[in-house]
Amino acid sequence: MEFTTFTEKVSEGVQKFLGAQVEVAVRDIRKNNGIYLTGMTIFNKESNLSPTVYLNAFYEDYQNGKPLSGVVSDIAKIYEDTKVGGRINMDFFGDYERVKKQLFCKLVNYEKNKEMLKEAPHRKFEDLAIVCYYAYANEIIGNGTILIYNVHMKKWGINDGQLLLDALENTEKNLGYQWYNMLDMMRDMLKENLQNERGLADIDEDEFSPEMAEDLAEQIIEGLQNESGKGPMYVVTNRGKYLGAICMIFDSILQDMAKIMQSDFIILPSSVHEIILVPEADGGEICHLKEMVREINQTQVEPQEILSDNVYYYDREKHKVTML
Repeated sequence: MEFTTFTEKVSEGVQKFLGAQVEVAVRDIRKNNGIYLTGMTIFNKESNLSPTVYLNAFYEDYQNGKPLSGVVSDIAKIYEDTKVGGRINMDFFGDYERVKKQLFCKLVNYEKNKEMLKEAPHRKFEDLAIVCYYAYANEIIGNGTILIYNVHMKKWGINDGQLLLDALENTEKNLGYQWYNMLDMMRDMLKENLQNERGLADIDEDEFSPEMAEDLAEQIIEGLQNESGKGPMYVVTNRGKYLGAICMIFDSILQDMAKIMQSDFIILPSSVHEIILVPEADGGEICHLKEMVREINQTQVEPQEILSDNVYYYDREKHKVTML
């Protein structure tokens, strides 16, 4: 069954399953990097908040043998678990003074988001673009973000200069940053994975104790360090570890990291959520670094979370980031 037919049949099935109190609609929804996902929105007449369930992963399940009835049942359960009763007043969103404290910035790929950027205020940064979003935390609907478009600015009666100024200030002051030695992160992940594997394999604690897992993780990290012959790399993100690649636009953060590393450094865009810093002396051939970033993007990063295939250089004397 082709995807279009699948979405039609699932839509009909969910509508029949949930009954006349809801209305089911399927549409393509634009995500980051120009990627479109097919979402099923289930409208409840008693609420102005409607959950959207993305069907792409369900289609893969169907192709792998899951019956259509099972897909319909799963989507109906998601709706029942996430539906919101009553109505939420969104009038506050029309008042810029009430909104501006929760405005922040993130980085996206310029070329991959050209269509979206025609409708959204932004500032170019090398091959990237700085855009703004509203972050909400609601006890009923949870946490999320709303991308800011030109129509919002028009409603608020402000220009993009004011919007970016406020959002950049909030991002730097309120989201902050944190950094990790990459080998330390890998060491902690290895310890956790080794412990989990011990549990899954039902290995006796005397045969493979937590201390043994820690020693093995240490040996692996030492081997990696000896093999590379390089100094530490650093992962930098914001305190929420969400959309943290924006840290690379703030000179105050980059200056702090340059002092820690005592060096200029190369910036690898790990994803929209974090960046990796490599001391200049350990950078190696730029073409190899680019190839490494490209390969990781293709194999390890979700398409909508890719930032760039390029790498960047930070000159601590010039206080400048340059794409290489």
